[in-house]
Amino acid sequence: MEPSRALVARVDSHSAYRALLTERAQAQVLRLVAGFDGWYDHDAISRMTAEVVKYVEAAQRGVAVATDAYLAQVATEIVGRTIRPVGSIDPTELREGITHQGVYGRLADQYRYRTSLGLPHDQVMAGVIDRLGVLVATDMALAFTHQARRVMESSPLISGYRRIIRPEMSNGGACGLCLAASDRWYSRGDLLPLHDRCVCTVLPIRGDDDPGRLLNRDELDRLYEDAGTTRRDDLVKTRYRIEKNGEIGPVLVNEKHAHRGPRDL
Repeated sequence: MEPSRALVARVDSHSAYRALLTERAQAQVLRLVAGFDGWYDHDAISRMTAEVVKYVEAAQRGVAVATDAYLAQVATEIVGRTIRPVGSIDPTELREGITHQGVYGRLADQYRYRTSLGLPHDQVMAGVIDRLGVLVATDMALAFTHQARRVMESSPLISGYRRIIRPEMSNGGACGLCLAASDRWYSRGDLLPLHDRCVCTVLPIRGDDDPGRLLNRDELDRLYEDAGTTRRDDLVKTRYRIEKNGEIGPVLVNEKHAHRGPRDL
């Protein structure tokens, strides 16, 4: 069945709001990190990372609450019965084996390492800021994927779910890994595999009612037709596999690229 206008509007609205929360969190922590000068002071690093974590976890809670409401709404339309929000996940428990303060404390390790290479301060900080952006985006995505799984698992009326690509939310358009993975049907208990700066969302499936499949096709047809390119054909050829990251769970990787997993470590 073709996705309704209301369903498409909810997908768009949730994606935009999640992006806004991510951008706000990145801007907030950037102000803290960009002006920090205690990279060799353990106590100062602890105070700085505690402030960063406060902003990050608040934004994660916002993503979780919004995702809970979004999936309750779209699932209600797809299954034809009322699906209620299930309550948000605890953002402090999403990374395995490490606290958020430990994660963001790695910024100091990177600063000191890049400084030891003799790089100019502006280059050192550029690397730190880039990593900070990736860390925040990953934590927002983890809040989304874990909340999505919680909602899906709670309703036996949902058969599974599909990855919904959001090419308009990324500067480079649709990622080949995400496009290839969007053909897959995920079970309710699966955690959506991620990669750096992933902006995909999800839609539930009930039996043969899989509106996400048609929405993915329509989005790509429209965007690449507007761009006058056949890049979609190249993206479709991308081959991926799912690897286990011991800290954040399943990740998408290009099958042509080497990936260091838990066994290697």
